[in-house]
Amino acid sequence: MKKDALLTAVAAVVVATGVALLAKALLTPAAPEPVTVVEKPADVVPQSRILVAAQDIQPGQFLDSAMLQWQAVDADQVKPLQLLQNQFRIESVRGATIRTPLVAGSAITEAMLIRAGNAGFLATVLQKDMRAVSIPTSAVESSFGLISAGDHVDVILSLTNQGSNSDNSSPFLKSQTILRNARVLALNNRIDTLAPGNQPKDAKAVRSFSTVTLEVRPQVAEQLSIAKELGDLMLALRPLNSSDDGQTSSADSRITTVTDTTRIYQPSKQAVINAYRGDALEPIALAD
Repeated sequence: MKKDALLTAVAAVVVATGVALLAKALLTPAAPEPVTVVEKPADVVPQSRILVAAQDIQPGQFLDSAMLQWQAVDADQVKPLQLLQNQFRIESVRGATIRTPLVAGSAITEAMLIRAGNAGFLATVLQKDMRAVSIPTSAVESSFGLISAGDHVDVILSLTNQGSNSDNSSPFLKSQTILRNARVLALNNRIDTLAPGNQPKDAKAVRSFSTVTLEVRPQVAEQLSIAKELGDLMLALRPLNSSDDGQTSSADSRITTVTDTTRIYQPSKQAVINAYRGDALEPIALAD
């Protein structure tokens, strides 16, 4: 009897425990399943490449590809007139210059460029405080096509038959270098040849010319304006490695005469006596 009661009590405890555990399991919320968060990719902004200065550039400097570079920017940041890589060849700016100074990284527009042949090109490439002056010359007097825009030259003034020597033994011929180390800017009106790599297709176009434009200091421009009225002007080509650092006016340099050039004309060595015939004076040369 007691044994049955004990078994009944144990069974009741087991059932009660099972019911309690089941109730707890039913009442406890299920653990949430792990959620994988997928991030939405950021919008990709289209890129463009614009032309910018790779270094500081001053007006008058001739551009080349080493002075420029392409820079990536957001397409919506591209401004009107800026030069895009897919629309512009960087090689096409070679020989052009700019109107205003640029610092490295500045974007370049077509309006900033000034090319040979454009109005204002010559004024832009003139060095500070210098002047452009044209002088008359000829092909023979200017080395017959050996001189090109961008070369440096000396200017020689030659006087012919404007007086007579005191001894009447030689022609009145004198010459003097009146200017050294002047840069040639143009032959006739061809200023485009000044830009690097912009040589004329027709070589004969610059083999014959009547005027040459030089870059000179203001005082020298005045001297040349007088010199071209006195006689013929000749250009002498200077080497690239000339020792002269700057332009010099040589109005005080020596004068070359006929007797410095040749011994054909020599002063007369004959003795001369003055014979008076009444009131008349008659020089008589004595034989050597």
